[in-house]
Amino acid sequence: MLVACVAAGVLSLALVAGRDRRSLAFTLDVPAADVLVVQPGQQLCQARIDRQTGFDTVSIDYGTFGRPGPRMAITVADSSTGRTLAAGVLPPGYADNHPALTRVSPALPAGAPIDVCARNTGSQRVALYGAPDWANVTSTGTTGRHGRYLFHDIAITFLRSHPRSVLSSVPDIFRRAAIFHPGWVGAWTFWLLLAAVMLAVPALLVRALGAAARESG
Repeated sequence: MLVACVAAGVLSLALVAGRDRRSLAFTLDVPAADVLVVQPGQQLCQARIDRQTGFDTVSIDYGTFGRPGPRMAITVADSSTGRTLAAGVLPPGYADNHPALTRVSPALPAGAPIDVCARNTGSQRVALYGAPDWANVTSTGTTGRHGRYLFHDIAITFLRSHPRSVLSSVPDIFRRAAIFHPGWVGAWTFWLLLAAVMLAVPALLVRALGAAARESG
């Protein structure tokens, strides 16, 4: 009976995770605590971003100084070669102090590190929100390929236009967790731990109840 209850609980958890669908692909976890001003014709980039999973939309926090935002051209390039992988345009008119979404094409899968650049193709200045360079230790802000370092990180979030369930994201979660590990740990370690928990917890409960029944008898 107990095993059946535990199995039902695990199944219910899997069903909830399967129905919980989210658009977030990944984020740089950079707070919007500072601004970097981009004049017309200029661009700012965030270089060497770990492409943790697939995405097709880039969200950046913009400051427009109380006016409708200018047109922005967004490009995604391979960090090693500089080859453009995807691009998109943010039309003018977006709101001040709000994240604005730019769809890039084609959609990109997980893969090698990327550079994301935002070029101001409008006629007025705009600010990109971010934080000092320590906010994200694996990537950094620049003025472009072989450009100068900004000593700031840009607050960028990567999204999917077709949401994925939390359950289908479990392999990606384990793969990301394996980045911060001793050399002998990999994504397989987390799968092994999950299997151990799912098998060990019911077994320990059955054992405990059996021991309690023997003592009471």
